[in-house]
Parts: sequence; structure tokens; C-alpha cells
Amino acid sequence: MFINVVGIPAPQGSKKSIGNNRFVETSKKLPAWRKAVKDAAQKVVDKPFTDAVKVDVVFYMPRPKTVTRLRPTVPPDVDKLLRSTFDALTQAGVWSDDALVCKGSWDEVYADSREPGCELTITAL
Repeated sequence: MFINVVGIPAPQGSKKSIGNNRFVETSKKLPAWRKAVKDAAQKVVDKPFTDAVKVDVVFYMPRPKTVTRLRPTVPPDVDKLLRSTFDALTQAGVWSDDALVCKGSWDEVYADSREPGCELTITAL
């Protein structure tokens, strides 16, 4: 299954305390990213994966105007991008739980020749 998501990838994982043992996500961009992933995935999913899968993902990050470095070596961390993306795929019904992901690869590059977002390839193992 191939999924192309357009939008600015947002991390999940950093939380801020708002008192009374309650926490909220610090990334204000997270809801929009999750919606973009969910909408893109629901367009291509026929039936959910039920066994181990391999996920290969490329995150295309927007390049700030003054940045000349080759790779996005600043936050957000790729593990937090994966967390937000995998949780959105669970919500979309791609799989019952992201615990099914047993193998994979990721890449984080600047979106110089395309719109920001990500490309995912999910295959059964």
C-alpha cells in the first residue's frame, strides 16, 4: 500500500502540564497533520493489516528560507514524527495497532522539489 500525505509533518510526544495531573500536546500543528494522514490513508485502504508489516517512510520537511544545510538536523525528531503518523494510521483503520510494525526505514529530507508531507509504503511481512 502506498500513501502520499500532503501537509507539514508534526511531532507527537512532548506534553505540557496544565494542572490537576492533565497534559496537552505541545505541537499545535498535530491535529492538522493527523487529519491529513488519516484522510490520505482512508482513500487507499481496502482492508486493515492484521499481521506484521514493514513501513518505509520519507518525511518531506519545509526548508526555512535561511537554511543551507543538506538535511533537517533540528527538531522535530523523527521518532516523534513516526509516532504521530502511526497513530493517525491506526485511526484511519490501516491496522488495528501500530504494534504490527516490525520492520521499516525512514528518511527525513527537505521538500525542495515537492510539497511538504510524507510518502509511506506499507507491505505485509
